[in-house]
Amino acid sequence: MNTSRPLLLILLVIFFSSSCRDEESPATLTAALSASECAGSTGNIFLTITTRGSWQVTTSDAWLLPDLNKGIGDAVVNVIVSVNRGTGERSAVITVKGDKSTETFTITQQAGVFSVTPEAIVFPEVAVPLTVTIASTRAWKIRNAVDAPWCHFSETSGVGNAVITLTPDPLVDKSISRGPVEIVVESGSATRRFSLKHEFPVSYHEDGAVVVYHQGTVTNPVKIAVLGDGFIREDYKHGGAFDQAVNKMMDGFFNAEPFKTYKEYFTVYKVIAYSNERGATVEKDVTTGGKPPKQTRDTRFKSVLRGGGSAHVSGDDNEVIAWARKVPGINLDKSGIFLLVNIDVWSGVTTSWARGQFIARTCYDANFVGRMLHEGGGHGFGRLKDEYIDYATTIADSTKNAITERQANGWWQYAGNVDLTGSLTSVHWKHYFSITGYSRVNLFEGCCLYRLGAWRAESLSIMEKSSYIYFNAPSREAIVRRVFERAGETFLFDNFIARDVNVLPSTTASRGPLLPETLVPPVEL
Repeated sequence: MNTSRPLLLILLVIFFSSSCRDEESPATLTAALSASECAGSTGNIFLTITTRGSWQVTTSDAWLLPDLNKGIGDAVVNVIVSVNRGTGERSAVITVKGDKSTETFTITQQAGVFSVTPEAIVFPEVAVPLTVTIASTRAWKIRNAVDAPWCHFSETSGVGNAVITLTPDPLVDKSISRGPVEIVVESGSATRRFSLKHEFPVSYHEDGAVVVYHQGTVTNPVKIAVLGDGFIREDYKHGGAFDQAVNKMMDGFFNAEPFKTYKEYFTVYKVIAYSNERGATVEKDVTTGGKPPKQTRDTRFKSVLRGGGSAHVSGDDNEVIAWARKVPGINLDKSGIFLLVNIDVWSGVTTSWARGQFIARTCYDANFVGRMLHEGGGHGFGRLKDEYIDYATTIADSTKNAITERQANGWWQYAGNVDLTGSLTSVHWKHYFSITGYSRVNLFEGCCLYRLGAWRAESLSIMEKSSYIYFNAPSREAIVRRVFERAGETFLFDNFIARDVNVLPSTTASRGPLLPETLVPPVEL
């Protein structure tokens, strides 16, 4: 009997049974990722899957996109990484699920790309276009291109990388600054910056030079010489501190009536005068305004402030006059000198001579425009008197006699804003009482420093408060009459009224909002 055959059959059954069970059992799965970190730009990560069974790939965020979502057996899945358009790092999870096991992978992506190069653009004197490069993975825009109006941008917004061409305007006026200007490029909450500058040599007004601020258009315009004291060479750059100060002062001067309406009757010159030091000499610590301490300064025209509570300022009149005569053809008896003292103090005074010459000084404080109108426009050109009150007494006879004597050749020749009669029927501005629109003109007692015995024409004017930019009607007339006389033209009252701008300033006429001030009467020689 052969016993080996039954044993062989038993072994074969066991083998085939075991083999079938292995094929039917769940397959194991392993996976590997080519990288766990990636840049902010678009890219790829490869996922290698090893298994005999089926598998499925999912991601926790849409910025990871597998090119295959499921399959059977070994595979390499390309996971596409989208660009990060945000400003911060982000992460997501890839999950690989098999028949028998699951594996997960965390992927971190850096913030999106956003840079601007170079950090500074400097145009040469002969302007040529230059470029700035923006590297970005998201949308961007230039926030403040208007801050450099002299430069034109080929693009001010976009998405992604860009090369922007910057084209400057031709350089015409070197007195106007061209930078540096900080340009801001923003993308979401992120910002990048670069600076723009047009570099050209700084030029200066030469010491002793005469520069025209405004050219009058009438045949014989009245000339004004504007000088500065306490301005050093550095302040005389074209468009520098002196130009800015004088331009502001004279712009304000010619924005006030009647000088605005009759601007064509004036030619204004800046006379350049270097000082060795900024400021002015102060004899005592100032107790008002900018409050500078006692000090000594070496300046061209030797300006001196008394200090303490005084607003008086003086200087070397002869030197001032000598420099004003640098203006071609100027006749100082028919002209005026404005002197701006480069110190922040509430101070100013006018020195005038009977023949017509005057020097109007003001310091460079918050109200220097109004004070130059008061000093140069009122005391200087108008020969007007002060309307504020220092004494609660009756005007002195000597003051009254001086006014009467100087008005002999015409009320407007001197103190045209002052009446000594107190009579509505004899006051020299009575002609306004019958003109429509001039109801503010009347008699108000108190002027020439005194409470009693002298009258002004309107309740308030710049001759009382230099911060109240308004000349009353008789003052405007007196100024225009003198301007016409100096220009050699005939004054016609009807023409004056036709052109007269009889409007109060926006500042209320009450004393409340006006700047407090300590004034100094003019020095009359």
